[in-house]
Amino acid sequence: MSKQDIINLINESNIDLAIKAMLKAMSNDNAIIIQSSRWNGLQKDIDAGALPNDFIQLTKNQIRNALINLAQRLPEDLVVDGMEAPKSSGEVSPSGNKPTVFISYNHKDQAQAIKVKSFFEKNAIPILIDIDEMDAGEDIKEFIERCIRKSKVTLSLVSTNSLLSGWVGMESVLTLIGEGIADKQFIACALENEFFDISFMRKAIEQINKNIKKIDEEIKWRIENGVGIEDVTNEKSRNNDLKSKLPSIIANLKNRLTIDISGDNFDGGMQRILETIT
Repeated sequence: MSKQDIINLINESNIDLAIKAMLKAMSNDNAIIIQSSRWNGLQKDIDAGALPNDFIQLTKNQIRNALINLAQRLPEDLVVDGMEAPKSSGEVSPSGNKPTVFISYNHKDQAQAIKVKSFFEKNAIPILIDIDEMDAGEDIKEFIERCIRKSKVTLSLVSTNSLLSGWVGMESVLTLIGEGIADKQFIACALENEFFDISFMRKAIEQINKNIKKIDEEIKWRIENGVGIEDVTNEKSRNNDLKSKLPSIIANLKNRLTIDISGDNFDGGMQRILETIT
């Protein structure tokens, strides 16, 4: 196993094998030992259900970043004897000149996502999408991060559905790009243009407030009847979080070149995307 193999393992979230290889290559490196200990401790806490998801994702990202930095300092001619890297999907297709594209979308927009998927397949572009790649029971945020790391391009399908759902895909994309975890290309595609209208934010916040009010009523009823509220409390937190982050997400989209693939604009927009990524 080489230095680049180890870096690829980290980028593809195969942390256990990457740490094992790094420890075998540099058994006395205290920095590697510390990150190994952090990772093992985190896994134990996850198994015990002792940590909130947001903290888990933050800690995983911190450990990945630290491991990438450590791996980059390894000797260029490093060979870890007795260890072979698993076959990697990589960031490009077997031909070496077509980038892998991850399609991030809301499930209410699945019909449009499948249409986008078909377009790429007809043009021999390798894609990652949950209907093909997501493992049963896999955490959605972990799946999104894994696909972002394995792909070169993230194509985010933007709609009212995706924005008002809290859109963990958009949040994860922006987080990863902001942290500089990897040099990835992000392209936003508009399935509709309502969210660019100045009145969209008012309508969106009114809908979120209605959701929160409904949740508060449910929480009150459950407390009065001695029923647990963990699930609805999480839902309320998600809506409050969305309410605070939505303006910055919209601003980010407006500051980027968002390609219109709605209705009759689909073919022209997708051709433009194809030319951009190839």
